Amino acid sequence: MKPGGVVIRFRGLIIITFLLMGMVIAAGCSSTTAPTPPHENQAILVTTPQITTTPLMLTTTPSQCQQESNNTFIRIDPVPHHYIGETITIEGTTNLAAGNMITSWIKSAEFHTCLNRGVQYPGVCTCCEGITRTLTIIHGNCGINTWSLVVNTSENGFRPDGKYFIAAGNGDVQNTTLFVTSAFPQPNLTLNPPRDDPNAYAILLSGQVNTGNGPNEKLLLTVSTDSGKKVKYTIPVVKNGTGYYWNFTMDKHLIVPYNFYTVNITSLTSPGLRSYGSFDQENGPGFYPVNPEIP
Repeated sequence: MKPGGVVIRFRGLIIITFLLMGMVIAAGCSSTTAPTPPHENQAILVTTPQITTTPLMLTTTPSQCQQESNNTFIRIDPVPHHYIGETITIEGTTNLAAGNMITSWIKSAEFHTCLNRGVQYPGVCTCCEGITRTLTIIHGNCGINTWSLVVNTSENGFRPDGKYFIAAGNGDVQNTTLFVTSAFPQPNLTLNPPRDDPNAYAILLSGQVNTGNGPNEKLLLTVSTDSGKKVKYTIPVVKNGTGYYWNFTMDKHLIVPYNFYTVNITSLTSPGLRSYGSFDQENGPGFYPVNPEIP
């Protein structure tokens, strides 16, 4: 072999080696992608760190006093239905200062022609001057003060089913309302102390009843004993003058033997209206604990 041939082969190997190294470098460069600037219409997603905040809670203490009008006022509370003979307490509120005085009056709301116009009669009749009172304002809350008036309907000429005005004022401001007094007495149901019937082996039971139902009222009478015996009766009412009463004669044979007995009388038209009592063998107050049964 010629010496020159070896040189040529050696140079060829060098060239091939350089070519291979170039290919490796080129391959490494092709695997790395250079950042590309965004297209004009390409959306860019920008991620911002999420911050969690707790809202600030403002705590306010509500005012316990409601703002009222600055204008002077005198108010009258609604007056409930009343019966002749009851004592009525009429009340109201005002923003006038405590200690000030106001005037209240009650007059009939029924208008009639009065024969003697120049004569002033006391009371609340249709031709009377009415009832006039001077009242002191009492300290209240939040600048709202109170006043009250007490009237006895058994006096001053109040009449059954009468309609009346009540007014309160101080000369600058006044308020008026209406109330009625009923002819019927306050509903009640009573039980008189029992007594023995001298003509029979029986107990006489009685009481008064005023429910406004008159002769249409019906009562349920229940008598029970400590021995467990019990009797029930539906009884009517009887007119007695201007009111009504009830009475019943009960045969003792129906409840003996007993140490004490309990009487329970209830209105069938007004079940909440009732009266009861416990009694011993002599019809005196019972000395035994008892829980009266409600029919």
